[in-house]
Amino acid sequence: MEDKVLSEKSPLFGRRDSQIKLDAFDYLESALFVPSYTNEEKAICYGVTGGVAKYLSMIDPEKSLDENIKKLFFRTDGYLYDETRNFLMQEFSDIIFFK
Repeated sequence: MEDKVLSEKSPLFGRRDSQIKLDAFDYLESALFVPSYTNEEKAICYGVTGGVAKYLSMIDPEKSLDENIKKLFFRTDGYLYDETRNFLMQEFSDIIFFK
């Protein structure tokens, strides 16, 4: 997608004035999002989010880890419910299996 948006044929070509490469947080930085969780819960939280800031920001530290995982991953309206499928479709859109 980036190649299409920034290519010479794109109407947006030449309009980008800066770029930020935002890396995922490490475990210690991710743990700061859920200070009341146990060390084990913080590790699980890091494991399921991969340290991605957007995903971590959706964790409600006032709710249990189980409640957050159910809400984000297992409810059809959860932000991360279709995230893996959407990511794979985006990456492999030319493969018939995912269409």
